[in-house]
Amino acid sequence: MPTTRVFRWKSAAGNFEAFLHNIARDPAMLEYLNNAQNRKRAPNENFAREVMELFCEDTILNISPSYLRPGFAFGGSCLPKDLRSLLHLARVNGADLPLLAGTLATNEIVINEVVDRVVALDGRSVALLGLSFKMNTDDLRESPNVELAERLLGKGFDVRIYDPIVNPARLVGANRRHVESKLPHLGRLLHREPGEVLPGAGISRLLMGRYLII
Repeated sequence: MPTTRVFRWKSAAGNFEAFLHNIARDPAMLEYLNNAQNRKRAPNENFAREVMELFCEDTILNISPSYLRPGFAFGGSCLPKDLRSLLHLARVNGADLPLLAGTLATNEIVINEVVDRVVALDGRSVALLGLSFKMNTDDLRESPNVELAERLLGKGFDVRIYDPIVNPARLVGANRRHVESKLPHLGRLLHREPGEVLPGAGISRLLMGRYLII
């Protein structure tokens, strides 16, 4: 975490343009503000998921559930890391942040619920359409889809994956190390066309967290 810089609001308010200019020229402060924003997003996503589920159960409001259901668990190289760093900083300073701690727990519950739902079905072949934590990236670090694939493989499922962006040969650094620790045989699981993973699959998971039972 970059060194924290403390600005006195009184002096900043007197010359707000200079205040913003100083921040814009300070890479450490920009990184610090970006990390703070990421930590704020994580609980918002899970809180929205829980509130929208309540709205979807309502039978009186004229709101389509299609507009209210959030996607799958969050992940990526920034959000989970920043959330854990803030929780660590809170523990070091004796602060309790139950909302943020609950955010990580809720995210884990979301993944577990999907695994339990798949295990309860009759099919043993799973087509996973999309592997990264969001579309149009090959960043697999802490992707919930990677976690889902690993757990299903561990339970004996035949997992087939289609992601047009992910090429194992092009993965480097921490991204490569992460996926190799989770899915060491990714090259064998990946397919070039969606039509190669769907035939014979009893369960298909669509990117963005919706499910299609074939």
